[in-house]
This record gives sequence, C-alpha cells and structure tokens, in this order.
Amino acid sequence: MEDSYTGTSLRANVAYDTFLSTSPTGSQTHEIMIWLGVFGDIYPLSDNGYPPTPVATPTIGGVAFNLIAGHNGNVIVYSFVAKPAATSFSGDLLAFYKYLEANFGLSSGLYLQTVQAGTEVFTGTGAKLTATGYSIRVN
Repeated sequence: MEDSYTGTSLRANVAYDTFLSTSPTGSQTHEIMIWLGVFGDIYPLSDNGYPPTPVATPTIGGVAFNLIAGHNGNVIVYSFVAKPAATSFSGDLLAFYKYLEANFGLSSGLYLQTVQAGTEVFTGTGAKLTATGYSIRVN
C-alpha cells in the first residue's frame, strides 16, 4: 500500500484492518490493525491510557512498529503502528499473526473473517488522503 496527503489539520490513519474469530461465521474475537501512516494526534485503542505505551516494538517486513494492545468491548485489539510512518509497504500480513502467536498467545486456530485496507479520517481541513496500490491475497 502507498499513501500520501495534502491539506491541513489532518487527523487520520492509513491501515490494514483485519478481524478474526473462533469460527468462520462466529462473533469476532480479535481485531489486528496495521497502521502504516498516522497523521495528527490520534491513537489506536489502548488498555494503558493515551498516548499509549507500546507493549512491544517489533520489526516486521523491514518496518519498525509500536504494538498497542486494547479492547473494543469483548474484542481484543492489537494495533501495529509504524514508526516512522511507512509511505510504502509490501509484506505478508501472516507475519503479524505469527508474531502475535509467538509473543502474545494468539491462537493459530482462529479464522480470518474480514480484511480491509484504506484510511480512517477523524478530522481535517481541505484534506485529501490517498491510499493506493493495496491488495490482499489469501492462501
């Protein structure tokens, strides 16, 4: 995925957003986000306050990330936030799940239900945020 923006006072992210469950059609149990770009003072969901303190600082696919852990109701949320922002990323999303399996006990038996890619815009003036070139292939 590649991203860029113009405008002022933009508060947004550029991310992959995935949801996992214990069954193909069951309720979502985990959300795994990969924030490649962060614009402005926004943060992912966190169980330890704002601004959040990373629970780990892995490097995956050649990109350094802060890992933030939180909850959205009963859904466990892990957000990998690129530091600094990665304006271009090409990697295997499976590496993020494998990292969580090895270091945070994520079950390898979960089902991938949903994959999204793009932007979440919170505020901005005259802002244009472009995310292009993203693709997903599920094997």
